Amino acid sequence: MNKIINIFSLILFIIFAFFAIGSIYDLGFSVYEVNDIPNIQAIVYGISALFLLLGLIRIKRRLDGKKDIRNFKQFVFAVPIAKNQINLSTLLISIELLFGFFFLFILLLIRNLDDALLTLPLLIIVSVLLLESLVYLIIFRSKRKAFKIGVSPKFVAYFDREMHLYYYKGLKRVEVYQNMLNFRYKKDLNLFLNLDVIPEEQKENFFNNLNAVLDTEVVFIDDSYHQYVKSLTNQEA
Repeated sequence: MNKIINIFSLILFIIFAFFAIGSIYDLGFSVYEVNDIPNIQAIVYGISALFLLLGLIRIKRRLDGKKDIRNFKQFVFAVPIAKNQINLSTLLISIELLFGFFFLFILLLIRNLDDALLTLPLLIIVSVLLLESLVYLIIFRSKRKAFKIGVSPKFVAYFDREMHLYYYKGLKRVEVYQNMLNFRYKKDLNLFLNLDVIPEEQKENFFNNLNAVLDTEVVFIDDSYHQYVKSLTNQEA
């Protein structure tokens, strides 16, 4: 979901730049000019509103994920996510911030020529969203033990930049493929859990608890899964 929000945010910013910069600099193509488009201000403000909506969706998912992972009472197993996953998520959040500051820089560049205040709403929106992301990154690094992976009787879940859920309902098969735990569902839906999310010293406990809640009469356990669990046991020995 986070990736989808980033893609749509980029698309919206490109569309915004086309209308806003085209209007401010009186640009055109062929015999048409951007300023000739009716209600250009309403269009640009509407795009800014959509950008805000995507940002609010991201914030809501973060808040809901943190609340859910803290309040899940049905976990039979829960540990903080691995340090490597914390570092990877930190890198991804930092990249998002870099793109955000790039957007902000572009907006500031054209702000002085923007007599119609076309860029002002998005300038404020991007600034607020960047501030929220910076605060989230600080919390993510300073309270990383609050970001967990857990096994419950109904699903596997972990929370880093957002909540990731892997339900057992509709599950047909589990297998391990290239250090990924693949949950294969009906209609050929596959959800992958990167096993690096789980701390190395907790992987055996994770699989023991997962084995205890999976209904093996419904879910087929692939041999790759058994081999991986066996390798963990051998490492422990």
